[in-house]
Amino acid sequence: EQYLNRYDSFGNVVKALMATRQKISSGEMLKAKPDGEDEAALNEWRAQAGIPEKPGGYLDKLPDGLVIGEGDEARVESFLAKMHAADVPPSHVHESLKWYYELQEQQATEQAEADRTSRAQNDDTLRSEWGPDYRANLNGIHALLATHGNEELTERLFSSRFADGLPLGNDPVFLGFLSAVSREMNPHGTVVPNTGETVMQTLQSEYTTLTAEMANTTGPYWNGPNSESMQARWRELSDQIDRQKSRAA
Repeated sequence: EQYLNRYDSFGNVVKALMATRQKISSGEMLKAKPDGEDEAALNEWRAQAGIPEKPGGYLDKLPDGLVIGEGDEARVESFLAKMHAADVPPSHVHESLKWYYELQEQQATEQAEADRTSRAQNDDTLRSEWGPDYRANLNGIHALLATHGNEELTERLFSSRFADGLPLGNDPVFLGFLSAVSREMNPHGTVVPNTGETVMQTLQSEYTTLTAEMANTTGPYWNGPNSESMQARWRELSDQIDRQKSRAA
């Protein structure tokens, strides 16, 4: 009766009861976490607090769009165990997982953009340094790896990165080194066919381009700084085409 006397109307009593119920539901009036090793009491307390009985329970009712990625299972399992030991509410755990995957996506996007930029810069640098030998040098690199390595080695090599994140395949110094090695081991050059072409078609394509340059007597084939290398490449292509024809005869 002494408690009821605190309220001046039945309506205020109902409001007080509703407020108390809301506090209990929200965990505001949650009783203290039980001490000791009474697992039943601890599970009861966790149920009242909305904390799952086991760490894996945090993955129940994940927010829409939040999916644990392949390969992340062990990492997430360790994280959930830590959160469960500290009795972190599910909403906090879900927000942490959401942040983690948003960060992963952002980093992947930034890395892809950085790779595109470095690839374009590398291409510009090599075209400037190698001139008309650009395609031949790249073919030589692929031939070197195909002859003395295999597809797995090539894939692992070009998917590797330096400490600063730059892919090996986007570094002009690294590609220049491979080109020098390929020419040292095969000074006469080896042609790797372009995608969808035969060796002869690739040879003919480059040969036709240089022959067209040759027709311009005032152009770079005869007068430019790369004229000697362009003429040497034309002769090399001509010899290789003749050898290809001899093999086919």
